[in-house]
Amino acid sequence: MTEYTATSVRALIEGLEPLKVDAPGEEALSGATEYLEELEGLIGSLPAAERCAAISDVALESGHALWVPIARNCRLSAGVAVEDGGLLSFAVGDESAGGALTAHFSARSAAAHALFGGKSRVREAESKDDPLGSDPFPEDERDEGLVEALKAAGWAVPTARLVDDLAPELLAWVAGLSERGVAHLFAEGDGVVLAMAGSTAGDRKKAAERLPASPTHRTNFRRAFGVLTDAGDAGSHYSEEEGWGLTARAGKGSPDRELEVAAELFRASRAGSLAVAGTKAERRRIEANRKRMRSECAARRRRGEELAVRPAREIDAGRREAHEPHWTEDSELGRRTERARRSGRASYDTARAVYLQGLPTPAHRLLHLLRREGGAVREEEFLSRRARLAGPTAVNPEASLRAALSELAEAGKVRRLRSRRTSEVFLAATEGLDETSFRRSLNGLIRDERFGIVSPGSKPTAWSRKARRARRSCSTETSTTSSRGDRPRGPARRSRR
Repeated sequence: MTEYTATSVRALIEGLEPLKVDAPGEEALSGATEYLEELEGLIGSLPAAERCAAISDVALESGHALWVPIARNCRLSAGVAVEDGGLLSFAVGDESAGGALTAHFSARSAAAHALFGGKSRVREAESKDDPLGSDPFPEDERDEGLVEALKAAGWAVPTARLVDDLAPELLAWVAGLSERGVAHLFAEGDGVVLAMAGSTAGDRKKAAERLPASPTHRTNFRRAFGVLTDAGDAGSHYSEEEGWGLTARAGKGSPDRELEVAAELFRASRAGSLAVAGTKAERRRIEANRKRMRSECAARRRRGEELAVRPAREIDAGRREAHEPHWTEDSELGRRTERARRSGRASYDTARAVYLQGLPTPAHRLLHLLRREGGAVREEEFLSRRARLAGPTAVNPEASLRAALSELAEAGKVRRLRSRRTSEVFLAATEGLDETSFRRSLNGLIRDERFGIVSPGSKPTAWSRKARRARRSCSTETSTTSSRGDRPRGPARRSRR
């Protein structure tokens, strides 16, 4: 594969001749889409840190982004924008005005916006022979009526506060208009508006202001319908990859099923969760996924293989199999921990650990653990499990523990036993553990406020008792003062017997 450098990419961009379209049509839309994808692939071949420096001499500045226009209509141009950090996106704007850019997820959506949405919006020039005006693909009277209503209402109309409030039939209808670059759903402020492709930000803002203060009704609506418009760009109802452009108009069956298929393929093209859509990390992942899919398709074409699309279910299943669950996802561990906390066993386990850490030397800790075992234990297994008792400064923990065991054996505290059958060495304490004294020490540690051990069944500490008495006395004085101030002076009334 050819490796590009910043110098070669800059030279190639300077040699590119922008595509000028005077009469937009389906062929011009396909050509502009290919131009945008090639330019995006060329810039994306560079590392993210070198992209801005590579195109700084041949790009236009628009806010915090560098924009390289490649397809032009009368007024609007479509190109590739490089933001801070090397993030790529398809953007549409006006080269002469130098205003804000409109970002698109797919190259086809950006090309349709630039070619079909940039015509002059003079309503007086519309004739009866061409009632759609800027609509390049009139289909039926219903679409014509909707476009006329949009133009009469100021090129944008409010639809709902949330995408979930929209009916599935409306989404299926708008998906066809969006695919042809006629009208799109836009998230504006706290609502969703339906606007023409050539509408301005002011048109959409005025339409959003006409939304009611609260929705009058909600429609039961599955999440699959909202996936098509929740990706940040309402015009991205289809993927940028060829063969992934299913919408409500492609396929067989009911509109509900067709929208579910479109949502599934859209999720598969992103190859990840939609929970972080719009963040920089998600955009980097989408860019890497585009590059991977493009290289795979090119390799398949060279080998003469069929371009097969993996369903989203297979991609999700493979990701779940490769994902190693974190220990916090273990439900059984969570239930055991909760039972230990409620029963008080967790507090005693913590107290035993604090008691063991409080012993002065490793020899004292080994003797305490052997007494807690209550019998003979294998020497190798015991030393391997208790290697951390030697301390963090020990160079050879096992040698330090063996030296401590030798001291205990010389003092008569520990015995070493050997099995006649297996010749294994066992360790055993000569004296048992004083359970009463040990339990008393644990209770003292639990009650000690310095360690912060919380026990569900423990009695309130001295500090909590003092605080409770102070609050009770304060509330008593307040109630007494208020009752004296409210009660009129005079002889006390006698109570009825």
